[in-house]
Amino acid sequence: MGLIRLSKDVILIDSGIDDSYGRKALKAITENGLKLRWLINTHFHADHIGGNAFIQRKTESKTYAHKLTKPFVENPILEPVLLFNGADPIEELTAKFFKAEPSKIDSVFEEESFFEDVKIIELPGHAIGQIGIALNGIVYAADSIFGNEVIERQRMIVYSDIDAALQSIEKLKTFDIFVPSHGSLSKSQELLTQNKFHIEETAGKIYKLLSEPKSEEQLLAEIVNKLGIEIKELGLYYLLRMTLLAYLKWFKKRGLVQPQMIGNRVIWHKL
Repeated sequence: MGLIRLSKDVILIDSGIDDSYGRKALKAITENGLKLRWLINTHFHADHIGGNAFIQRKTESKTYAHKLTKPFVENPILEPVLLFNGADPIEELTAKFFKAEPSKIDSVFEEESFFEDVKIIELPGHAIGQIGIALNGIVYAADSIFGNEVIERQRMIVYSDIDAALQSIEKLKTFDIFVPSHGSLSKSQELLTQNKFHIEETAGKIYKLLSEPKSEEQLLAEIVNKLGIEIKELGLYYLLRMTLLAYLKWFKKRGLVQPQMIGNRVIWHKL
């Protein structure tokens, strides 16, 4: 979450995972004699929109998001459905980390634009419709980049589109100060380099595992084992499965791999 102060009015960037985050944000705003005028959601993941409904009940602020984010915020069942391949999702994918309380979007950003004194930048890759917010060389980068401590802890960052993620990192090079949603503020472009390196390193490890043709399930098990990840929750399994598919699509687009139907299974192999 972040706050941008414009005189006595403030923009709140994202609302956290539940009411408690919205409550803390409003307390900080009112205690400083400020007024919340706008809430901007950077993307539709539940840990970024979960406090929306509380804030909307307590204030007259307007909520904004990218046009691709709006359907997910207003119909939060769509995130679990997306992760569960379009089927009615299992209970584990409808917990608050995946399914926020429904809330409304008052207006959408159709493309990159200026809003009040800030610039709205399209930064997809982690999620479709993700945006960043920039002001005076500072960019609140949402989940287009992550702090080094987060990369080291998670070992495989979640993405839905690898090409878009790399392009978003490139776009951030025009700024001086970077504020990721998860991780510490950085004044060095080294943070961008490290995020790009993480993507490329993960891609290399996945591609190396395709020395022999493998199914998606087999490949996912091998890459998480190689990275030392222990999947204890079904939600994490589906997040990492989506990420693996994003890498495989990236390889296929570059003419490096091809899926085939063999024995009624999807098998991926190098070209």
